[in-house]
Amino acid sequence: MANYENDFFFLMADANQDRTVDLTDFTLLASNFNQSGRNFPQGDFNYDGTVDLTDFTLLAANFNKTLAP
Repeated sequence: MANYENDFFFLMADANQDRTVDLTDFTLLASNFNQSGRNFPQGDFNYDGTVDLTDFTLLAANFNKTLAP
């Protein structure tokens, strides 16, 4: 049996999954703000289908946080 390694990480509001919540993630959220039918990479961080103030609050709480590679 072979060994497998899976690199899994999750950082709330890291829309582009680069391990950092920064201006890029804010821009993704802002470009979809007040729109429905959106997903996590488009700024719907609480998975309710709409990018709104709740999602902005989640981003603000994690702004400038980074996960180590």
